[in-house]
Amino acid sequence: MKYRGILIFLLVTMNIFCISSTEYWNQIKARADKLYKGVDLNFVLNLSVGENEEGSSGTQSKASVTVPLYSSSDKRAKNEEKRAFLKEGAALVKLYEVSVNIIEVLEEEIKLKKATMYEDGATGIEAFIKLKSSLIEAKATRTEVERKLEAMLKY
Repeated sequence: MKYRGILIFLLVTMNIFCISSTEYWNQIKARADKLYKGVDLNFVLNLSVGENEEGSSGTQSKASVTVPLYSSSDKRAKNEEKRAFLKEGAALVKLYEVSVNIIEVLEEEIKLKKATMYEDGATGIEAFIKLKSSLIEAKATRTEVERKLEAMLKY
């Protein structure tokens, strides 16, 4: 009974701190909008002061502003970069969802196999060990995908 309470507590805390795939996708879209929205503008202001050409005592001042113009091909290139970013993010979110679902299924299978493995003998124990190995691999995949998503969102 004591272990069951600890197990339930761990499952609840894991679910609180896990980010859902929908949240990851929303964060990826927001990051893409931030990275690829609008046009990068360089604003240069040149000021010069000098004498009038006529030699009078007044001074002449001149100001100029330089703003680069972007063509439609530049806009298409920026949109293509955004699409590639979102496509990579979508693939990672899909892999994350698959990993989470595989982990849930394997955990259920392990519970069932644990209850019957002694009755099945050596084959049951081998199947149990294979399931545990698959669970460890699925958790490693989920962790790897989480790290990739965090890197994509932060940097």
